[in-house]
Amino acid sequence: MEVRQLAVLRELGERESVAAVARALHVSSSAVSQQLRAVQRRAGVPLTEKRGRVLGLTPAGVALALAATGVSTAMARTDEAVARFQNDPGLPVTVSVSLSINDIRNESWVTGHAGFPLAEAVNVVAAAADAPLRIAHRINEFFVAASVVATGAALALLPRYTIAPRKGDGMVLVPFRDLSVGRQIDVLSRPEVLVRTSVRRVLAELVIGAGQR
Repeated sequence: MEVRQLAVLRELGERESVAAVARALHVSSSAVSQQLRAVQRRAGVPLTEKRGRVLGLTPAGVALALAATGVSTAMARTDEAVARFQNDPGLPVTVSVSLSINDIRNESWVTGHAGFPLAEAVNVVAAAADAPLRIAHRINEFFVAASVVATGAALALLPRYTIAPRKGDGMVLVPFRDLSVGRQIDVLSRPEVLVRTSVRRVLAELVIGAGQR
């Protein structure tokens, strides 16, 4: 199976519409349908099913879509590993304990496509700078965006807990000192799921993390 086929299946699981997936991936609906047919043939079991007006995933499709998340993460880590051995152009911004809007207004940026968290957060920075930022790449996956940042080609706003820099990976997380940028996390769950110890532990960590912001 190809990575792009798995990405399409994953998007379908979240959006339940070929048209919505096409808009999210900036491709045609026919291209999405073609990729779904290809991954269906490769899997050999039903991956999608009609539910009224929506197109959902079968249990096998859900399992494969979850596996696709791991594939995307592995690919991002692969890109990052290769970037470490490329010529290091150096960080465009001097590493410090914090940055101001003036420090970054002329830098290139990685952001997401319209409607995704990275794009909305960067819009906040642009508003504070009172000028549009120079967008070099639009990438929705945090790990892939981080791999671009690690090459020194651009800056990005990334969640500090999801993307924790490792020693030697060419990336640092530096907060703004004159701008507060954050996001709201809503947890949706069935009541019976909240009884599980593992789920309560995750929720407790989210609350602690929000309190440290």
